[in-house]
Amino acid sequence: MVSNWTLNTLRSPSSDGKIDEDLSNIHDIDKFVGEISKVAKELHRVLKPGKYCSILIGDTRRQKMYQPLAFKVMNAFLENGFQLKEDIIKRQFNCKATGFWVNKSKENNFLLIMHEYLFVFKK
Repeated sequence: MVSNWTLNTLRSPSSDGKIDEDLSNIHDIDKFVGEISKVAKELHRVLKPGKYCSILIGDTRRQKMYQPLAFKVMNAFLENGFQLKEDIIKRQFNCKATGFWVNKSKENNFLLIMHEYLFVFKK
């Protein structure tokens, strides 16, 4: 049980390509992780010692192959001085694209990605 925590969220919904600086518009995984690393560096700079930040992120596929995006992002935070306090796996329910992807997964022989990671970092 988590007690005495204050949770502040900063969520940037997808801009559907309308905002150039929106990181969700970056489809190259290495470039995305490079930009997230800049975010982690700035968060580490401004966060007070002993305080926490977290990120919710999922993995992806490229050319039918599983890409561990979440772990690459986690590593970017670790490389920028954060410590990993918790790694929480969040199961996803009722994904709006699930019906489409269920059929695609059967046709192309891959499993659906049905989880995300909530990484809690401490400075």
